[in-house]
Amino acid sequence: MCDRPIILLEPPLFDCRAPHLGCAVLTAALRSAGYRAIFRDLNVESLLWLLEPERLAEAARRVRSRPGTGPRYLRAKGCADLFPGVTSSAIAALRDPQRFYDLRAHRAARATIDAALDLQALACDERLYASLCPQQYNGPYRAGSLRDLLAATADRESNLFLPFFEQCPR
Repeated sequence: MCDRPIILLEPPLFDCRAPHLGCAVLTAALRSAGYRAIFRDLNVESLLWLLEPERLAEAARRVRSRPGTGPRYLRAKGCADLFPGVTSSAIAALRDPQRFYDLRAHRAARATIDAALDLQALACDERLYASLCPQQYNGPYRAGSLRDLLAATADRESNLFLPFFEQCPR
């Protein structure tokens, strides 16, 4: 057996309500077979990172400073200053056992998180959309093209998650 750990990473972005269990199941199987396996849910880590109050405030500043038109820009510009506080409350609601099962509180929390993610996407690139419900992360690149995926990972302007990965603890 190898002394080095096997590291399994759950990538961003997909619905946190129903994450794929492949990495978690494989981690458990490897551990039960005696391997040192480490599992990191970069989906949750990156979303929480994007929703930190200081990052949302910076996204709001970027959106306000960019001239733009259309309802998406106006909606983000009009409520961007609210996101740092209400997003923290929304995350807390989804982690609270009582409020998680309260349909109205749950829907409101998810709508807040979706709007905050959209603000982050808009601040990154006006062509980019990101949300959990419906699960969406689209930009100028095609997910079915390896050439486009490689270009997307190298694109410092349109890659919403690149700053997270650059600052991600190893």
